[in-house]
Amino acid sequence: MSAPRPLRILYLAHASSIHTLRWVGWFARRHEVRLISVPSLPSDSWNHPEIPLVSGAPDPYRWPFVSLLHTAAFVRAEIKRFRPDLLHAHFLVPNAWVAALTGFPRIVTTTWGSDLFGRAPRDLRWNRWALRRARLNTGDSQEAVDRLRELIGRRDTVQLVQFGVDTRAFAPAASSGALRASWQIPADARVLVSPRILRPLYNGQTIAQSFIEVAGKHPDLHLVFLAYHAEPSYQARVEAQLRAAGLLPRVRFVPSIPHEQMPELYREAAVTLSVPSSDTTPVSVLEAMASGSPIIASDLPSVREWIVPEVNGWLVTPGDSTALARAIESALALPQPRKRAFAEQGRRVVVERASQDAEMTRMEQLYRQALAGS
Repeated sequence: MSAPRPLRILYLAHASSIHTLRWVGWFARRHEVRLISVPSLPSDSWNHPEIPLVSGAPDPYRWPFVSLLHTAAFVRAEIKRFRPDLLHAHFLVPNAWVAALTGFPRIVTTTWGSDLFGRAPRDLRWNRWALRRARLNTGDSQEAVDRLRELIGRRDTVQLVQFGVDTRAFAPAASSGALRASWQIPADARVLVSPRILRPLYNGQTIAQSFIEVAGKHPDLHLVFLAYHAEPSYQARVEAQLRAAGLLPRVRFVPSIPHEQMPELYREAAVTLSVPSSDTTPVSVLEAMASGSPIIASDLPSVREWIVPEVNGWLVTPGDSTALARAIESALALPQPRKRAFAEQGRRVVVERASQDAEMTRMEQLYRQALAGS
C-alpha cells in the first residue's frame, strides 16, 4: 500500500511564538506548509527557512471589523495561490475569526487558553461563530475541551491535543554551568527559575514577594526571571519591589534564551516556578517536569491534570506569596531520594501523555479525518 500523500496546510498564527514554530516546524518536515503571521513579521527578519513565511498580512486590530475583513481578504488570496487542503488557525482571537471570514470550507482551530477564558462577551460570540464553522477544534487541556464543547454546542468537532514536549531534548542531565556563568551566579548557588512572561497574569510580583520571604534563610538562593516579551512597566515594579528589600543583586532578568538552550535552563533550576492566574496546559511546566526539575505551579484545573501535590510537584493558589514561599521551602528541603522520585514521576507523566512526536502524529491523523468526505 502506498503512503498517503503529503498534506498542504496553511497556518494562521503568531510566527514569533516558539509554540507556533514547534508545531508548524514538525509538519513542515513532513508536509507542504505555509505560515501567515498575525501580527505580520517582515520576511527579512525571518530566520526559519524550513517554514515558508507569507509576510504582509494586514493588522486585524487596526480598525474594528473592517481590519478583520482586510486580513481575511489577504488570507483568501494566499488560499487561491497555495490551494491548501486545510487552513489551521492557532489562537482564536482573532485568527479563527479571520479564518471563518474567508469562507474556506476546511478550517481547523487551536485554542491557546487566554483566547477562550476570561474573554468579553463579544469575543465569546465571535468565538462561537468561528468555532462552529471549523471541521476540527483542538485544546490542550480537558478544561479547554469542555469549554469548547460548551461554546460550540456539540462534541464531535473537538479533540484534546497537546503541543507536546521533545522528551529527548528535555531530559534529566547534569548542568554544564554555562548559563549560570553567563548570569554571574556562583557555581554553588541554588537557583529559582521563573520561565513565564513578566506580565501581571503570570504573577511575577507574587514570585518576588515569596523570594523576599525565603531569601533570608537561604543566602545561597538566587532568582532568575525570563524577561522576553516582558511588560516594561510591570518588570519595573518587580525590580522596585526587590530593590526595596535589598535583594536585587541576587536576581537576574534574562532576555530571550534560544529554545535549544531551554533544557539547560531547567537543569540549572533548584525549583521551577509557574504561577499564573489562569492557564491551559503550560508547556513550560511539562518541559520542567521532563527535565527532572522540581516544579511549583498554580492550582488550576488544567495543571491538576499533570501534578499530584507532594508526588511530582506542588500546587499553590495564584497570588498567594506565603503559600508559594512555603512550597519553595518544601522543595528546597527535599532529601535526595525523594527528589529523584519526584523527578522520575514527573518525567514519566510527560513521556506517557505529552510526547511531541506522539501528539503531532495523532494531529496528523486528525487532519486526515477532517479531510475525509471532502
